[in-house]
Amino acid sequence: MSAQPQPEPPPPASSSAEQEDASFAVYLVRKLLAEQGFEPGTFPEASALEAASDAVLTYSDGMSAVIVCVVDREQSPSRVFGLDVAALERIGKDCLKYTGGVGGTKLPLGLQVIEVGGAALSEEDRKRLHALRLGLFNKVHLQAMHVDTRAKTVWASTWRRAKVSRGYLRGLVSAPRRVAEPEDVAEPPERKPWLTYVSLVAMACAFIAEHLLRLGAEGEGPLALGVQTLVALGGVNSGLVLEGGQWWRLLTAPLLHGDLFHLLFNGFCLWFVGQTLETLVGRAWLGLLLWVGALGGGALSMAINDVSVVSVGASGVVTALLGALLAVSRRYPPGPERVQLQMMSIQMLLPSLLPVVMTRTGGAIDCAAHLGGALAGGAVGLVLTQVWSRREPEPPARMPLLALGWVAFAALLMSMGAAWRYRQMLEL
Repeated sequence: MSAQPQPEPPPPASSSAEQEDASFAVYLVRKLLAEQGFEPGTFPEASALEAASDAVLTYSDGMSAVIVCVVDREQSPSRVFGLDVAALERIGKDCLKYTGGVGGTKLPLGLQVIEVGGAALSEEDRKRLHALRLGLFNKVHLQAMHVDTRAKTVWASTWRRAKVSRGYLRGLVSAPRRVAEPEDVAEPPERKPWLTYVSLVAMACAFIAEHLLRLGAEGEGPLALGVQTLVALGGVNSGLVLEGGQWWRLLTAPLLHGDLFHLLFNGFCLWFVGQTLETLVGRAWLGLLLWVGALGGGALSMAINDVSVVSVGASGVVTALLGALLAVSRRYPPGPERVQLQMMSIQMLLPSLLPVVMTRTGGAIDCAAHLGGALAGGAVGLVLTQVWSRREPEPPARMPLLALGWVAFAALLMSMGAAWRYRQMLEL
């Protein structure tokens, strides 16, 4: 197991007067510890940084890793950071094992040197700090910065984006000093994701019904259904919905699938993200997201796709859950838990939104429905993060949403009845 920075207790909370009396470097360290997910200390391979700095902090979430070295030149004007670029590159490469990877590509390690002084940057210091940078494609993202607390300006050796950015430092040095108390996130109660399981069973039953009630020729693929069957049983088509007034199709289409692979893929994704999200937000909010994803996916599919397109599948619902999960992850403070939720969302969401092929036939991918679902679910997720206090283990408005869920379930039953009648009409 890889070694991690040894956690230490955060510094005690201080009053506003104490914060103003302390140097800006001390205030910066307190802010990074309390609000940005940093821990005091660093990896064993980077211990040399501690002798070269007044404070060393490390952010590590299993995917990214950033080491920040702070030098307090307000209290000791002659003090400077004591390592050169070659030593920093060696240290950074030794610590790359603490970063994760995406798609087989190793993520870089951030290494920042921040000198804080009460005077303008001298030409000698500028040259010294300007040398602390590496090539654009180097896996060690090295950056040196200088904060002038008197002029309230920030200088950086590169324009490369960093965990502690120039804008963040400029805002801190210009604004009144305040360190927010760390707020713990209440753990959700243990519960079984029954709604996710019920949704999977409903999808499987609908696929069986598609074959029992099949009309016309079969489609291409394993257990594939033809377009005539998909239209008869409730696939979304802009002509039938907007001109024919068959709005019930927006609720039936997510239950239908074109072939076995389509069903299995959507079923796996729904199982994977659904049980995670249901465990976090509960059954009532998950139910809302299911309906919102169905409506949002169907609506954008009709708006973008050709009038001849027939769209089916739970993909819009799945992307709605992924979009909501990405938004809800912001409820958690910076750290491994937030990153885990974000990576789960992004790794599944991005491929589904790539416009590889828009739906033109029953066998293609409806990326418009994917996007519509993701936008709708993300919007609900953002609302949820605003109304859900971190101190509360469960989100608010559960009872009204449960009541709304039963209304939506009744609407689904009515939609299935309308689909049955429409099929009978076609069979005559």
